[in-house]
This record gives sequence, C-alpha cells and structure tokens, in this order.
Amino acid sequence: MKSKLFIATAASLAIAIGAFAKGTETTKAIAVKQLKSEFSDASNVTWSSQKNLTEASFEWNGQKLHAFYNADGDQIAVSREVSEDKLPLKALQAIKTKYSGFTTTEAIEYNSAEEGLSYYVSLENNNRKIILRVSPEGSVSDFK
Repeated sequence: MKSKLFIATAASLAIAIGAFAKGTETTKAIAVKQLKSEFSDASNVTWSSQKNLTEASFEWNGQKLHAFYNADGDQIAVSREVSEDKLPLKALQAIKTKYSGFTTTEAIEYNSAEEGLSYYVSLENNNRKIILRVSPEGSVSDFK
C-alpha cells in the first residue's frame, strides 16, 4: 500500500510542480468540489497534502482510488490498483522475460490529464525493488 501511494504521488509530483493557487478559495475546497462532482458516491475519503499536491484517497464502486489535485485545485490524475492480468499483453510478456526472477507486488493504473493512461508495476527480488512504467501499447521502461 505504501509503495502504491509512493508511485502515484511521485508521478503526480512530477506533473504538479510550478502551479499556483487561484483566488481566495483553498486548494482543498476546490478539490473537494471536484471530487464530489466526479465521484458523487465516493466513501471513506481521506485527504493529504504535500507541496503543490493534494491527494484524495477514497472508495468508489468497490475500488480504492486516489485522485490528485494541483495547487489550483484542478484534478491532474486518478489512480487505482489493478491486477497484473489487466496490463497489456506485450508488457506482461516483456516483464516475464526480462524480470523472470522477480515477483509483481502491485500494479497501478494511472490516468493523468497531461500524459494520459499509463501503468506502474512494482517488482521485487530478494532485497531489490524495481518500479516499471508501462504504456497502454505495452512498452516497458524503468521508472525508479
């Protein structure tokens, strides 16, 4: 769970740097309105903030989601945990071949306003941990 939050937060921070708050309404107040508008039946919502990023963690439609907002309160991304079999087939084949001794510990679907859909996959082997970025087309690259 901590690693999922790390992946999503790291990706969102890369997008959110440099934004400024608008008007007198707080970032969180704007984000709350947006969350209620897009996910009106969200439950168990918790909020956290760091630097220019505000995050809402919540449950919606039986899934655990994270929505990320910039300093203006605009939604910049939404992420959710997915099962490994939801990754593109080409990516699964590449991961199984290149990282044969590793175990997948989590897979995150990350949809950002700026970069679109991508996946982040955490792999572990003994004490080594790798995070991969996967495109919808199945391209795999090291993220961290």
